[in-house]
Amino acid sequence: MTYVYGIAAGFLYGAVVGTLKYIFIWKKLISQKEANNFASTFLIAGVMASFFINIGALLLIYFIREMIPFDFAATIISAAVGLSIFGRSFSIHKIMSR
Repeated sequence: MTYVYGIAAGFLYGAVVGTLKYIFIWKKLISQKEANNFASTFLIAGVMASFFINIGALLLIYFIREMIPFDFAATIISAAVGLSIFGRSFSIHKIMSR
């Protein structure tokens, strides 16, 4: 049962971090009124910030692995899945709605 709770907690954690990452990094870049005049340096900085946020989120799970009552492998894998799904789904939804 700790696997199921670990998967749920990891996915929820990844979903929250992925959503916040979209709100603070990518929402301005993808918005309709600014889509035509963004600099490539802002895009590169956004990709790098997104990368480091993902690494930091997964490192946080790694460092608190002794404190969480769930299975570590299930938690970190589902957090990575949640990060990638929610990090991309908002931007894809925004682009498709244009």
